[in-house]
Amino acid sequence: MSKAFNKMTDALQTQREIRRQLIADISHELNTPLSIMRLEAQGMTDGMQTPEEAARNIQREIDLLSGLITDLELIAEADQQAIQLVKEPVAVADFLTEITGRWQSEANTQSIQLQLTLESLPPTVDFDSGRMWQVLDNLLRNALQHTTQGGQVTVTASADSTHLTLTVHDNGCGIDARHLPRLFDRFYRVDEARQRISGGRGLGLAIVKQLTELHDGRVEVTSEPSVGSTFSVLLPR
Repeated sequence: MSKAFNKMTDALQTQREIRRQLIADISHELNTPLSIMRLEAQGMTDGMQTPEEAARNIQREIDLLSGLITDLELIAEADQQAIQLVKEPVAVADFLTEITGRWQSEANTQSIQLQLTLESLPPTVDFDSGRMWQVLDNLLRNALQHTTQGGQVTVTASADSTHLTLTVHDNGCGIDARHLPRLFDRFYRVDEARQRISGGRGLGLAIVKQLTELHDGRVEVTSEPSVGSTFSVLLPR
């Protein structure tokens, strides 16, 4: 009984620490854009920039806040098991062709080669196409953000008797091994300054993990600095 009580106490302490850290992270994420908007408005009042410049910068921060709220709502729904998956047969080849096509213009703008490779796929696989769109959308956004001009991002799909594997590989900046264990933690950023500039909120990969696990799947990552990263989503068939 004593051991069970101590274990329960430790678990409660861990949950309190997680809750405390989450509140601190959310406060930081909300305060940062609000502080920037305040400075932009003050700069316009003081004549340090034009109203057009201030409005453009303030709108960017508003967009970041809106995205943060959307992501937090999604995570809250997942935590409360309120997300109801709508699984249906999905033509994987068509699905991936559509989502890579959505990012093709962005890739062209950055002079990044975006490729799709399809291997031994069944005609359809059952999953929630809307939720898996969010998963691949986050992974492709990250890959393009962290790949330099002239680089390459490859989306690959393959299947065996038990799993459908969707992989996003880039030959970008890569991630140091010390960051990998926390990569899917909420609000965790490998590079705080860089992510802030690119609009990252430290929630994208947490969402990828939660939506994949709702499908009874798993997500894996391998990465090496200056070589690139590979994210693999494995879904049961």
